Amino acid sequence: MSTDVNLKSVYLCCHHILPLMEKQGSGTVVNVASVAALRYAGKPQVAYSATKAAMIQFTKATAAIYAPKGVRLNVIVPGLMNSPLVGMLADKYAASNLEGFKAERDKAVPMGKMGQSFDVAMDPGHLWVL
Repeated sequence: MSTDVNLKSVYLCCHHILPLMEKQGSGTVVNVASVAALRYAGKPQVAYSATKAAMIQFTKATAAIYAPKGVRLNVIVPGLMNSPLVGMLADKYAASNLEGFKAERDKAVPMGKMGQSFDVAMDPGHLWVL
């Protein structure tokens, strides 16, 4: 499932949209990976980490191919985020102790707290503008 969601979907989207962007001579693709692609995040999520790492490399390689055609590809790699997934992870790894789990994750972040999904959602706007 991780392969379909994290890699195949990115490939298929690019496969269909990049020819159109190339034809018009411009366009931007922004993919979202994960810090788990770059380092062990403390939980056994090998397939997730591998597919997110593959997404980063796919984006970098495809960006190099399409840059001369006026099409840009970027990948965002957020760190630990406070999202609904944190609750599911707390259920699985911390006996449903959400507050304790969040406190432990906050300690792993240099700023002392996880980012918010809203921060990542609002940030990439500058990547779409030429």
